[in-house]
Amino acid sequence: MAREPARRRRAPDERDSAQPSRRRSPERVPVNETTLGEAALRYLERYDAPREKLVRHLERWIRKRGEPGDPVRARPLIEALVARYTASGILDENRLAEVSLGRLRARGASRLAIRAKLAARGVEAAAIDRALERETIEEPEAELAELLPWPPPHGLAQPRP
Repeated sequence: MAREPARRRRAPDERDSAQPSRRRSPERVPVNETTLGEAALRYLERYDAPREKLVRHLERWIRKRGEPGDPVRARPLIEALVARYTASGILDENRLAEVSLGRLRARGASRLAIRAKLAARGVEAAAIDRALERETIEEPEAELAELLPWPPPHGLAQPRP
């Protein structure tokens, strides 16, 4: 068996001029109320996000796609858009906290873990508190019973009501 000769590796800065770059740079879009609203709605269609995360996403979108690419100059537009979406119910941190609470509870997360996870996602502390207050657990024993295996190990069995 004959071995093929090793191919010469190209340096990272060498480019084949006959082959265009596969990646196109995104078109710059003028930053105004309409384009920001479209970008925000596209994001919110995919992700249920807290206010803080939506603001970060829009700032990143402006740096990447906006003309001019300065998020500081667009801050008043972002704040107005977020206020409008919050007032209309499109952006609702209470709903996000309740849905996330249910999902995390189903995984067996404790109240402390839920609070930490939601705070890390950027959900406001007041929304987390309201969601935890609304959570209805009749008895602490009921919550504990869900976490324990049934039947319990030998010697710990108690008659189940």
